[in-house]
Amino acid sequence: MKQKSSSRRTDRAFLCYLCGLLLFLIFFAIQVPYCHDEWAWGSQSGLETLSTFFQGYNGRYLGDLLSLAVTRSVWAKVLILAITTWGLIILMTGLVKKIPENRGTPLQIALLSTLLILGMPQPIFRQILGWVAAFVNFVPPVLLFLVYWQLVQNIFPEASPSYSRRLWIWMIPLGLCSQLFSEHNTIFHILFAAFVLIYTYFRRHRVYAVHLSYFFSCLAGAVIMFLNPAYTNALNHTDGYKNIELSAGAIPNLLKSGYHIVHTLYSTGYLPVLIAFTLLLLLILSHRRSFHNKMRLRIAAGIGLVEFMLFFVVEKFFPQALTALSERSHLLKLLLVCVSLFLFVACSLLTLWLCIPDTARRHRLMTLFLCAPALALPLVVANPIGARCFFAPYLLMAVFFLQLVFGAYSFSHIFTKSFTAVSSVLVLALLLYLGTVFFQIGTAWRRQISQIRQGVAQGASTIQLEYLPHWRFIWLTVPPSDSWMIHYKAFYQIPSEVQVVFVEPSSQA
Repeated sequence: MKQKSSSRRTDRAFLCYLCGLLLFLIFFAIQVPYCHDEWAWGSQSGLETLSTFFQGYNGRYLGDLLSLAVTRSVWAKVLILAITTWGLIILMTGLVKKIPENRGTPLQIALLSTLLILGMPQPIFRQILGWVAAFVNFVPPVLLFLVYWQLVQNIFPEASPSYSRRLWIWMIPLGLCSQLFSEHNTIFHILFAAFVLIYTYFRRHRVYAVHLSYFFSCLAGAVIMFLNPAYTNALNHTDGYKNIELSAGAIPNLLKSGYHIVHTLYSTGYLPVLIAFTLLLLLILSHRRSFHNKMRLRIAAGIGLVEFMLFFVVEKFFPQALTALSERSHLLKLLLVCVSLFLFVACSLLTLWLCIPDTARRHRLMTLFLCAPALALPLVVANPIGARCFFAPYLLMAVFFLQLVFGAYSFSHIFTKSFTAVSSVLVLALLLYLGTVFFQIGTAWRRQISQIRQGVAQGASTIQLEYLPHWRFIWLTVPPSDSWMIHYKAFYQIPSEVQVVFVEPSSQA
């Protein structure tokens, strides 16, 4: 009876937390200003792009339609941003809750998921949660992938997976829709769908209709996307903005781009270090009675993980050391970074192999771990790329981290009331901080809109606007060029002859 009562209290606390979180996300979304691309999407320029159904623009058809929607309705912006982010946290919680070895409560998983999403590295945060047009292109495909991952997690256990008879039908819209947002996600979904087919065939000696339906739907979606002439133009370097490098002469640029991507993926932010530390702890504490087995491999894996953490500390807190190294020999710095990252990946996989005796669990974690670099791989041939492109790899690393932590037998003692209390305090502090920051941003943005309307109504020749505060949390809110100023004026219905001047705020928020 005590167990049932405790479980009910936990469930009620979880539901209350989800409701409170949704209210916060709605408040947060209201404060996010329109910026950069939204000015074009929300003006006549967006309708002109729609009139040709984005031919020659890009193949992100669903993302483009959402961009048109969120720029024409504030409530569409609010609901899409809030509910999608909320849905990510719920899905991440469900993915961990569903695994057999889970040792955490739904509330604990949701709290840590919130910290990982809302506490993402600032460059990614700025181009995802601080830029609505990027959000609708880069977050929904990750949400749809997590839905598929939840359905196919059952391929790893010893027991054969089972699906409802009509589930394969629902895979068609799921696969098609996931492909029409952002290019590297599109390519990754095909690769992952192919992996699921191959894995189940060799392990079960059978092909499931669900997996087959999803694979061909992803393939069809990719064809629809890449048939857009924009990608032919990018390949021919005639697009004017996007370029795709596939020629042999571009190998030096590809290597440079690859270095940049891998370095960004594993050497920025705190999550890779948290993963390395957790794996090191797992390596030390797991299977103590048989620790003498494969001692040399354990020591090698531990040294590799420690080396990566030291590299991270040096890069974050003593960047001048690497700068000095780069000035002496750029090649030596490149070699150091590549070796550190290789050791991290290799030693992480080795640790999972050594410390996870259950084959199903080991395969699932290894697959999740390798999804992040697989997602980033298509970015090597693309130019330009921004921090927003790394949201999907980051989120899959976050899911891996959650499943690793909450499924590690060695860490079961951590998940007590103290863990819930500490994580609750951290989440509350993060929400208060972000709420304060974005309330100041939203207040300043609404003041800008009021000043614009007042200036236009009075027939002013010049409208003077203050810069929005906390620019590190939001994307470009000041037109970077004359062409973008045209879009800005069109979006806010400012006559073309009116001059718009941005000035430093009289008092910093």
